[in-house]
Parts: sequence; C-alpha cells; structure tokens
Amino acid sequence: MALSAWDTIRQPRMMARRIMAMNLPLNSAATALLLTAILGALLSATTWALLGTAEDNASAMADVFDRPFLLAGIQVLVQAAAAWLAWAVGRFFGGTGNLAQACALMAWVEWVLVLVQVAQVLLLLALPPLAEATSPLALILFFWLMASFIAELHGFPTLWKVLLGIILTAAALGVVVVFILAALVGAGGLANV
Repeated sequence: MALSAWDTIRQPRMMARRIMAMNLPLNSAATALLLTAILGALLSATTWALLGTAEDNASAMADVFDRPFLLAGIQVLVQAAAAWLAWAVGRFFGGTGNLAQACALMAWVEWVLVLVQVAQVLLLLALPPLAEATSPLALILFFWLMASFIAELHGFPTLWKVLLGIILTAAALGVVVVFILAALVGAGGLANV
C-alpha cells in the first residue's frame, strides 16, 4: 500500500482511508506528527535564511524564523493542537474518528505540505514570479486536504460543512489567542512571561 503525495491531492478521502487503515497506535502517530512538524519548521527556517530580504530580517517574524528550535516548538504545538481539535471538534459533532487517526492524518497533511514547500523553494530559485503565484494554491490545498481528511476521519459526508467547521474553529481559537496575548501584555508585557 504505497502512499503518495500526488494521490493525496487527487483523491484525499481515499488516501485518508488508507492512512486510517494502517491502525497506527497513538504513540506512533504522535511521533510521525512530531517529526513532520519539526521537518516543516526546519525547512521554513532554512528557506527564510536563504531567501529572506533585509526588510524581512528587521520584521518581528525574523525573531521566530531566526530561531529554528523555537519555530519547531511552535510548529509542533500548532500541529498537535490541529490534530486534537480535528478529533475533539469532530467528535463533538457526532464524528467517529479517534485521536491516533487524527494524529496520523495531520502528520500526512504536514508531509504533503513539506513536499509542496520544497517545490515552491525550487520554483522560487528558478522562476520567482511563478513561485509567488503558487502561495494561494498552497493555502487552498491545505484547506482541501484538511476538510477531506477530517470528513473521512469522522465519517462526515459533506465537505463544505467540515470546511465551515474548520474556519469557525480557527476563528474562535484566534479570538482566544488574542485575549490571552492581551492579558499577558496587560500584565506587564511579554518580556515578563
């Protein structure tokens, strides 16, 4: 049973079924998630170092991208939260998936996105204007894969409802993060945290 990124893009629900059929235990699925998140973060840091401009290096993002271990930690937390939310929110709405399957699926989504990022970097080196045009496509691919995988994980038949759930969950999470950051800044600034 070969898994391929191209098959994932063409038939994501079928690929999700294949991944879930592997019945990975939670520790193996979580390890895959951890490794792909770290790989994605290190690739992002390397890309930033290779292609960043002077203006980029003066930005707030440079503080994160210049510290690969911090970036990897953030990426691991984001991926773990995405897997947990994919499982928990889906279960709340009557889904049938389990946490190990959610971790395995999110690990595979991250792996496909790492391959897309490698292709974008190569394209950026060869044809910069064309590479910039692929960024929106990568974002669309992310949402397509997430909606398809979560729908298959929980046995939901309708992709648009799953996509709406992803967007609403992300918006709610964003509001929570803003309130937490505001509370931290209001309590003496982030430097004291």
